Amino acid sequence: MGTLEKYLASYAERETCLVPPLPPHTWDEAVVVPIHAEGTNVLDLLDSLARASRSKNLAILVINGRRDQDEAVHRTNHDLIQQLKNYPVIQGSNPLWFLAYAPRLDILLIDKASPGFRFQEKEGVGLARKIGSDLAVQLYLKGILKSACIHTTDADAIVDEDYFVFEQDPDVGAFLHPFRHDPNELPLQLYDRSLRYYVAGLKYAQSPYAFHTIGSTISFHAKAYAMVRGFPNTVAAEDFYFLNKMAKVAKIKELSEAGVLLTHRPSNRVPFGTGVAVTKIKKASNELKVYHPMSFELLRSWLTFCSELGGALPEAITPILERMGAFQALAIARATRRTCDDIRRHMHTWFDAFQTLKFIHAVRDELLPLVPISSQGSPALFSHHSPYGPVPAPLLHIFSSLTHNPD
Repeated sequence: MGTLEKYLASYAERETCLVPPLPPHTWDEAVVVPIHAEGTNVLDLLDSLARASRSKNLAILVINGRRDQDEAVHRTNHDLIQQLKNYPVIQGSNPLWFLAYAPRLDILLIDKASPGFRFQEKEGVGLARKIGSDLAVQLYLKGILKSACIHTTDADAIVDEDYFVFEQDPDVGAFLHPFRHDPNELPLQLYDRSLRYYVAGLKYAQSPYAFHTIGSTISFHAKAYAMVRGFPNTVAAEDFYFLNKMAKVAKIKELSEAGVLLTHRPSNRVPFGTGVAVTKIKKASNELKVYHPMSFELLRSWLTFCSELGGALPEAITPILERMGAFQALAIARATRRTCDDIRRHMHTWFDAFQTLKFIHAVRDELLPLVPISSQGSPALFSHHSPYGPVPAPLLHIFSSLTHNPD
């Protein structure tokens, strides 16, 4: 039994058992979209996917709601389902419907929003993305879907016309599409810059987890997806945890083309993320607070320590690392790994994206508070000499880029 068969037999959601018989290679590529209380912007996404399709592709829409949510959410979901079912039906019965949307794009509508199909209280976007992705893997294994590269995005995205056109290297576990936010909304642009600032800081620190974790921008190889057991069933941050696992077993490649435009609409779908961040920025009169640039220099010192298996560390971060169990992890690696390369690999696996974020948060809370930037021009003043040494010029450059439009 191969990797995909084992995954589907042991870890896939039960909806994969409902796929009806369909001709082989009915579709070339599939894109998974979790949808929760969305409006007509879904149709804008579908139109962009249809324009981007060079052959017959499939959009897998997982429309979902939780049993504990108010009637307004269920009514919005119901209205969208009814609107989509106006398209010609290829084959279907609850909860899966195959629909013909456009000459080069069909829809697999998965109803997790109607009574009897709704999610439990603590289920959400992670489960929706997993159900859709599991179905895509099943379609690929059955030969109904031609490509092993599966795409996923969100309902508020618009994909570029070359979205499906990139080299799908089987050695790459996940591809990250370049993104840009709606340029007409300043709070959204500030949020965009904060995302890029964080990843730029991680790259400066030479972290192996220096990549964006945005669900709207991920494509992945079916085998690598199975190796990490799919998306986690979380109400938020499923993209972060998915890529965190993926980086430990396969390559992650940032694409330079095949981009995605991300828009924004008010939403209470998740406890954090774009909607929450933009709301906070608006309430703060378009002022944004970000991590002090020196935080990434302190992170770099620890990652250098791990790579060199010793050396000097800033005294200030020693208590943080001790509480995190970092030195204990290093001692275990030294005792159980045969070579220096194995020790380094162990440490970079243990000190992953989640541990990195915990470290940055601890530095924020205990050593270097957030630094505000203003939408009016320049970063708020702060000392170039922090209590832990001068801020290196590359970090100052990264910080100053927060006041310029992202590329």
